[in-house]
Amino acid sequence: MNEQRTDTDRLDLACVQQASIPFVDTICRRVGIRPDQVIPTFAHSGDVAAATIPLQLVGAVEQGMLRPGGSVALFGLAGGAGAAVMLLRW
Repeated sequence: MNEQRTDTDRLDLACVQQASIPFVDTICRRVGIRPDQVIPTFAHSGDVAAATIPLQLVGAVEQGMLRPGGSVALFGLAGGAGAAVMLLRW
C-alpha cells in the first residue's frame, strides 16, 4: 500500500480472507484496518476460503458501503505462509 501512496484510512472497504474471527482481528490490527471497513462473514458462513472476498464484496454493495468509485483493498492470505493485497477502484 505504501508503494501506491495510500493508507487504510482512505479505504471504503477492506476485504480480508476470514479463516477465523481472531485471525481477522489480528490482521486488521496489524495493518491498521478499522472494524467499520470490514464486512464480517465468518459468523454466518464459516471459513469459505476463496469465496470470502466475493461474499464481502456482495455484502458491501447490498449494504451501500461500496459504491462506484469507492476504494477497496482485497487481502488474500494463504495459511500464514503467503499474502497478497490488491487495491482497486470499484
